[in-house]
Parts: sequence; structure tokens; C-alpha cells
Amino acid sequence: TNEIINHINKNEYEFIINNKHNEFMEIIPFIKKKIIIITHNSMDPFNKLIINNIDNIDKVLTINSIHSKLLKNNGIDDKKLSQYKNYVSYETPIKNRTKFKKNIVFIGRLSKEKNIPLLLESWKLICKHRDDLNLFIVGDNRNNSIDKYTQNLKNVTFFGKISYNLIKLILHNVDYLILPSYTEGLPFTVLESMNLGIPCICSNINGINELIDENNGFLFNLKGYENCKENIDNWDVFDECDKYFNENVISLSDKILEAYKINIETWNKFSLISNNKIYNLFNKSKTDEHN
Repeated sequence: TNEIINHINKNEYEFIINNKHNEFMEIIPFIKKKIIIITHNSMDPFNKLIINNIDNIDKVLTINSIHSKLLKNNGIDDKKLSQYKNYVSYETPIKNRTKFKKNIVFIGRLSKEKNIPLLLESWKLICKHRDDLNLFIVGDNRNNSIDKYTQNLKNVTFFGKISYNLIKLILHNVDYLILPSYTEGLPFTVLESMNLGIPCICSNINGINELIDENNGFLFNLKGYENCKENIDNWDVFDECDKYFNENVISLSDKILEAYKINIETWNKFSLISNNKIYNLFNKSKTDEHN
């Protein structure tokens, strides 16, 4: 440890990047450099380390405004907080459609926080009402925890990890991106989809509800989340929401069915508003100066 401290202090590094290496927090009192920390998720226990070491930190960057508010409520001076804006390179939206493609896609790691079991169980319920819809699941890290939910699935294709160009091709051929996460920061999958004019169906949680509202997509109520939305240092949200798993299955499946009850003209409006929001707020050319 002393060797690391001495090495950092004796060299003229312009930046020292810590990618969630928690042990680094133990040595920052001894680092004679400007310390800037970025934190991506308001529920991550990493936040507690930030709070406990704030006297040795110059600036904390969050990626959504609610996260900044929660840190402020937990004693961090507003002057030490800034929002780092996630961004995408703006693209011209897809052309107006005359009909639905009847495809939905999930894009992301198949990890706990993404709530894949809820999505798969909801899809089984969807198929009892609509047998003409298809679900595409794009992402790696598939594990045994979701295997029991893959039994008796219909109209579901697992793509695994694929290239960005293929992801864009898929997005051009779906009606919605779906993201039923327990917790997020400001997800790039939602930004990228909205950038192309693809509306989203997501859980109504911190971060996501800064991107999506009734004018550009669909938010479903994740029961149990309300009890955890101000958590700053734990993952209790998993167990709390899972208490209501069956109710959340109905909530998500109802929201998917609702998304297909709108007419294509309304969908085109959602598409345009989604794209405009990215252009106005999360376009790289607009966020570079802020960041």
C-alpha cells in the first residue's frame, strides 16, 4: 500500500482513474492529488465509502439528478457535487412508420439488477393474450439463475453478445426497448434507443424517470421500489421488490399490452419526442462543454 501511495505522490499524473476499486478509498487520505470520484448508482454501497471519505474528495460526479440529491441529503456539500451527463452521438431518427413491427428488445447484461426473471415471466403472460409479438434478448452473462424462467417460453430469441452494428439493426426492427431494472444510473441502452427514435418500456425508477414520461414511452410500477428509492448504500431493493414478484409480473405485462394499444400515429409522436430529447439534452455536442 505504501508503495502505491508513494508512487502516486511522486509522479505528475494529470488524472488518476479509479474504476470502483473500493480499496482505493482506504488510501486517499494519503494521496496528495486532486481526487474526483464518479458514482453511477444511488444504491451502490460504494456511496457510503464516498460519504465517509468526503473530506478527502474534491468533487463527486453523479449521472442523474436524484442521485446528487440523495448524496446531498446524506451530508455532502452541494459545492462538491456535479452531474456528469451521459451522452450519445446524435443520429437522425427513423422514418415514420405505417404499422408496428411487433418486436421488442432487451439490451444489457443478464445480471441481477436488470430483472430478467420478471421480464421472462411477464412474457409468458403476454403470450396468453398476444401470440404475434416477439421478444429479443441481447446481452451476455447468462447464468443458471434465469434458466428456470426459460421453460415454456414462446417467441423469445436470445442473441447473446453481439456487435454494435447488429444492435442498431435490431433496434431499427423493433417497436420498443424494454428495461425492467430494479436500479439504474442513466442507462446508455435507453439513450441509444431514444436516439434512434425507439420508445422505451421501463420500470419507474430513479434515473430512468428522468428520461421517460407519458409523452415518449411507458413506465410501469415496480412494487417494493418505493420503499427503497432513497437507499444510498445497499441492494435491499432486490429482496423488497421480489416480495411482490407476481404483482410486478402483472404490472409489466399490462404495460406491454398498453404499449400496443396506441395507434401508429401516436407511436410516431413518441418516436420523434424521444429523438428530440436526446438531441436537446444528451447529444455529445451539447454535453461536452458541460462535462
